[in-house]
Order: sequence, then C-alpha cells, then structure tokens
Amino acid sequence: SRGGPRCEDADMCRHAGNRLYKQGRYKEAATSYTQGLAADPRDHRLWCCRAQCRAALRDWPKCWGDAQHATQLEPEYVKGWQLLAKALWKDGMPVMAKQVLADALRAIPGSMELLELNSLI
Repeated sequence: SRGGPRCEDADMCRHAGNRLYKQGRYKEAATSYTQGLAADPRDHRLWCCRAQCRAALRDWPKCWGDAQHATQLEPEYVKGWQLLAKALWKDGMPVMAKQVLADALRAIPGSMELLELNSLI
C-alpha cells in the first residue's frame, strides 16, 4: 500500500511515522501516527508527532487540536505547548496563543523555549 504496512502497536507506528516525516512524507506520517493513536490514544508523543505533520502541511486547526491533546495528556511536554501556541498564532489567533503560553509557563516555569516563542508572538 502507499502508506506502507499497517503498524500494529503504538511504538511501531511512531517509529514508522518518524521515518516518513524525515522523508518529507507528512500525510503518510500522519496516517502512521493516527494508526498508533488507535492502538494507544493516551500516548502524548503520537499526538505531538501528528501535530508536527499538520504544521508541516500548514493545517493549523488540526495541528492545534492535536497539540492540545498532547498537553492535556502530558502538561510538562514543552514541544506540545510550542506547537499549540504556534498553530494558534499561525491560524490568526495571537491572543489565544499568548494565553496558551501563559498556561504553559505555569506548568513549566522558566522554560526558555516557551519564553522565546512568547517574545515572537
């Protein structure tokens, strides 16, 4: 099949998705991450990986939806907060992005990555 073999467990799907992502095959990578989420919907890394694919495809609403899931599952996951704020910002919602970063900095005080992004918005 075009998307490669169907993966059976969440880690296998994440690794397959990572390989596809590195090749610039973002839609196929997102499909692998979706398959992984079917196996383990509580894996914050899969939500974040799929959000990264959606960012690469400039699908900001789906990106921030996935990133929000990641931050709800793992509130101290900086990458999830970064993607959520960036996607909101790119989707024309800078005020919401700033609010998200304020929430993120309460969860992860002093995070340089979050403070840097906050200064850009």
